[in-house]
Amino acid sequence: KPALTGLLLGLLPGLEEGSEYFDRTSQLLEDFCEASDHTFFYTCMWECVLSSTGVRLAAINFILAHFNRKQSMEDQLYFIGTNIDLMVESLCASVQDTSVLVQRSALEFLLIGFPLHQSQLTRADMVKVMTAAVKVVLRRDMSLNRRLYAWLLGLDSTGQPLQVPNLESSRVNRDRLDSMSTTSEPEMG
Repeated sequence: KPALTGLLLGLLPGLEEGSEYFDRTSQLLEDFCEASDHTFFYTCMWECVLSSTGVRLAAINFILAHFNRKQSMEDQLYFIGTNIDLMVESLCASVQDTSVLVQRSALEFLLIGFPLHQSQLTRADMVKVMTAAVKVVLRRDMSLNRRLYAWLLGLDSTGQPLQVPNLESSRVNRDRLDSMSTTSEPEMG
């Protein structure tokens, strides 16, 4: 287990699109993921993203390729890994990377994995990620801006509003809980 991060750092460059080793490398990474605990595997993957700019694109693309878009992050918590702070720092580093492709992939992961209307991240973590993500506007790249605005506005990757059942009722309940915590008597709705 201790060597998995180093092993991933050595294998991830083989995931370059169009590489003759892409399929074999991808299968090898999937085999390592299956052989180890998924949560530990993705913790090592986030360590690779944070520690090496050279493998960020390959690592995030691997994560995106294996994330089931039909399920929520709650159903796939192993993608977060064992250290949520590590994942948050990795995402912040990725959206601030000098490569537009890395930024695009990181924003795509935020869009599908951490929609703003859901609260998988703490407020402090969300502030860190949003602060890092908002800086992509300075690049003046439409593909980045489109993904950022979709994430901020609660749209899917095609620009359509996300269909979230009971979003309004959950917002009302959250507002009611907030008002209960600030007043001594609960409000009647």
